Amino acid sequence: MNEALLFALQDGRDALRWDDLWQAKLSEEIGLKQPVKYSPREKAMVAVHEGAHAVASYALEREELQIQVITIQKRESALGLVSTQEIEEMFLRTQKQLLARIQVSLAGLVAEEIWYGQTTSGPSSDLVNATRNAAAYVGVYGMGRSLISAAASGPGPYGEMDPIGVVLSDGERRKEIDAILNDCRDSVRNLLLKKRHVVEGVRDALLEREGARRRRDRGAHGRARRARAASRCRSPANGDRAAGFAPEGNGRPGDGNGHRPAPPHLSPRRSA
Repeated sequence: MNEALLFALQDGRDALRWDDLWQAKLSEEIGLKQPVKYSPREKAMVAVHEGAHAVASYALEREELQIQVITIQKRESALGLVSTQEIEEMFLRTQKQLLARIQVSLAGLVAEEIWYGQTTSGPSSDLVNATRNAAAYVGVYGMGRSLISAAASGPGPYGEMDPIGVVLSDGERRKEIDAILNDCRDSVRNLLLKKRHVVEGVRDALLEREGARRRRDRGAHGRARRARAASRCRSPANGDRAAGFAPEGNGRPGDGNGHRPAPPHLSPRRSA
């Protein structure tokens, strides 16, 4: 609630709105917005990347996950993101669900290849997620060629063991992981080519909304500056001068030009 109040005050308002609560929720769950300005090309590339994640997630995971946010605004270390929420709380993942998650992770990279003919440094965290899920598929969940679990080796002498690291250190399993990643890349490529017009629609909507947001933010900042200026003018240190009152010097209103009014004409006193 406190975060939501801050958003309202920054917008120059003294009352909460629903979008203040929503922005506070996003800040808590996925990080604060960062006021960076992308070049037009970068903005379009991030929009394509996030649009591909969203389209792949909806096509492959809509029975389990609901998309809540698609944004190309930088938050923490992410240049953009697609945030999802489980429709119902789940405690298990099937093979199909894991492979779908890997495909969604790779969708941004594949979209960059399709639309720009090359990839960027942007999908680095996506590759980490895809690799770890593929490694768990092969060496932890028994969904690969071998049923031997890497987690069975237990902790090492320096503390808790990471079974994913054990799987990745096995040459044969690395080949199997690489094959899964490449199969998933090919599958999501076919999906995005079929849904190309949908990705482009999401891209265009993100770019349009980002432009509108920047215009709205500029207006909000302008209102906040004017409110602060008005507050300073009404402060005790400045008196009421900014409100249109002329200086005074004799306890009575002045004539409006900074001078005290002329003294009244005095008639001579007559003696009786």
